[in-house]
Amino acid sequence: MSKRGFTLIELLVVIAIIAILAAILFPVFAKAREKARQTSCLSNLRQISLAVESYVVDYDERYPMSIYLSGTTVWTYFDPIMPYMKNTQLLQCPSEVRRFGLSELQAIVPVPLGSTLDWVGYVANYAVFEDGPNNALTGANQPVINQAELPFPAETFLMGDGEIELVPRTFNSPVVGAHNDGFNVAFCDGHAKFQKAQESTYQYLDLGQSPHYAWIISSGPYRGRYEMWGVVRANGTIGALR
Repeated sequence: MSKRGFTLIELLVVIAIIAILAAILFPVFAKAREKARQTSCLSNLRQISLAVESYVVDYDERYPMSIYLSGTTVWTYFDPIMPYMKNTQLLQCPSEVRRFGLSELQAIVPVPLGSTLDWVGYVANYAVFEDGPNNALTGANQPVINQAELPFPAETFLMGDGEIELVPRTFNSPVVGAHNDGFNVAFCDGHAKFQKAQESTYQYLDLGQSPHYAWIISSGPYRGRYEMWGVVRANGTIGALR
């Protein structure tokens, strides 16, 4: 009895079916994988917000300074909250572990950085993490922020998926839509959530001088902007406390 193999037509049909199934399923798998990373990132930000809250409790309800000079060394807001996290990986978004490096910041700061951090995936709200009084590094004279000063902590951005802009607005903090057309954000009351965003045609350069298209925030009080900088005021506007 002779055995009959696949004809060329049958083989091509099977290959075509497999290709169609792959084209359908691969994007689904990729989206599911990104959803898992999004969940992990959200957990990171929740842990970071708890660390910041612990710091605030220990320091008379005041938030850390954004960047400051101590002796001959520069420190950032990441350093004072590190003892409350004890895990540098919490500061790295799983979808983009090497979002911006402290070495990139060092390239534009004239004093050595004291931090042992390498790559970071999140940025803070510089209206909450102020420069502080008589800052020898920035020249600013702004008191550190007291938690009780925030009118709407549940709506005020604390830290989230983002990076530092170099050009055209130095030290601006654009958000990064790394998770299925959106980004994760922690708020000053301690909760964290996913925020929708849409990629725009506006371009900026990051600390490493690489170009990026800005992600425009789709909802909430920061809607229509590409950064969540500022404090939510009683009249619904976004701005500094003073």
